[in-house]
Amino acid sequence: MKKNNFLFRNNIILLFTILILFRIESIAQTTIKIQSSDYHNETIVFWSYSDYVTFDIDTISVVKTNENGAFSFKIKENKISQIHTFLGVYHLVFYIDPSQKNYEFIFPPKKDKSKAEELNPYFEMELIRLVAKSEQKEELNRLIKNFDEIYNDFLIRKYDSIVHYPQFKVVSKFETKINNYYSEVNQMYFKNYIFYKLNEIKFYGPNRDRNYMVTNYFDNPYPILYYNVAYMNLFNILFEDYFVQYNNRFEVEELENLIQYSRSPSKIKELIKSKERIQSDEILELVILKGIHDELFHSKPKYLKRFPRPQLHLILDSMVILTQHAEIKKIANQIIKKKETILNKLPEKVPNLILTNREGKEEELYQYHDKLIYLNFMRSDLHNCIEDMDRLKAFYSEHEKNIEVVTVFTDETIDFVSKIDTTIYKWPIYHIGKSRNLLENFNLITWPQYHLIGKEGKIMLTPAPSLQEGFEIKVLSFIAKEPDKKP
Repeated sequence: MKKNNFLFRNNIILLFTILILFRIESIAQTTIKIQSSDYHNETIVFWSYSDYVTFDIDTISVVKTNENGAFSFKIKENKISQIHTFLGVYHLVFYIDPSQKNYEFIFPPKKDKSKAEELNPYFEMELIRLVAKSEQKEELNRLIKNFDEIYNDFLIRKYDSIVHYPQFKVVSKFETKINNYYSEVNQMYFKNYIFYKLNEIKFYGPNRDRNYMVTNYFDNPYPILYYNVAYMNLFNILFEDYFVQYNNRFEVEELENLIQYSRSPSKIKELIKSKERIQSDEILELVILKGIHDELFHSKPKYLKRFPRPQLHLILDSMVILTQHAEIKKIANQIIKKKETILNKLPEKVPNLILTNREGKEEELYQYHDKLIYLNFMRSDLHNCIEDMDRLKAFYSEHEKNIEVVTVFTDETIDFVSKIDTTIYKWPIYHIGKSRNLLENFNLITWPQYHLIGKEGKIMLTPAPSLQEGFEIKVLSFIAKEPDKKP
């Protein structure tokens, strides 16, 4: 009897091992073949997003083309994934379904960036959706490209009917037409893609019903489609800057107090559940992660109310430990990794920016090395930057003996800086000039952005609060320690 039990146990272990090995082998079978006659002996990087909250990039494969430009590589994925690569002026996108073992794509003719395009940080690459060479009727790339062309054409033609003068019948008729057209398609990723893209249209108009969408499309029994681009795009729209959005919608300080004092993910979940009427524990946790991410990596004007970062970090750490959901843990860890990556990139000393003054002459930032500097980056086409210029004017007139204000405009040209009235704006104002490539040292994702620089270029606070965020109060201790440098 004992021998039989032993044999039975060993057989189970063997079977389990075979299943694991089979699973690993099945994941490794997606082969990508590329025809690209224009790309000879080049290195091409393929990547995907780690998730659709942080949008961090994971490298999928780095390949070297042969003399004919052809190549192939394998992708290990157990889910449908959107793959990207940058080639010259092109941003190429395609989908990989692990149930399909082989894909073959043809790259567009080669078109390199011009010198001007290479130097322009705002250059927009041309998006091209590749379609696989396949006889399959429901090939995913073909389905999505076809649908997106119809969808985008509808948005352009009927924009006013959707946004400015909403006509429900126009959207409803389009929805019926699309559903009828694709009624025989059984590809589930694509069916979900259509469903959430059509509901995104409904959200554009002034009569949108956010609460209905949240409770009906992002709660039980609907599963969370972490890697469906349309699903996550609508999720990100609905829950963008969620903590700020919560304060504005409910006009209460409950959430703020929980973040500030309790720092408990479970209590925050209960509060959001009571307000949003969301039942899914996993969705509630995803909403919290979205809120934390947007607070830590905010790209909106800074007049919006912000939440304390140290408390957000503690909540994030707690979620990694407490969550019962693998994808939530993964995204939480990605946010932590993103935060640490940015912190590790920040130099101890500010780089010596070679800036262009109003007269078009170059000056070094290091000329202010013996002073405390309130360094700020601006853009002339952003209203909040222009408003901050007037605030800086008042600030400078009051504190110029204790701190030097240095403003750097990152516009494409020097035109705005050259026309600034020096009798009104009396502090040093520059154009970024030839130092544009050094902006990455400041993790510049939003304007205006402020930094407090000490003597010898030491970075003391980055990013520093804006004047609206209480710079004068929060850094008075720094200013008080600096001796008066001006007569």
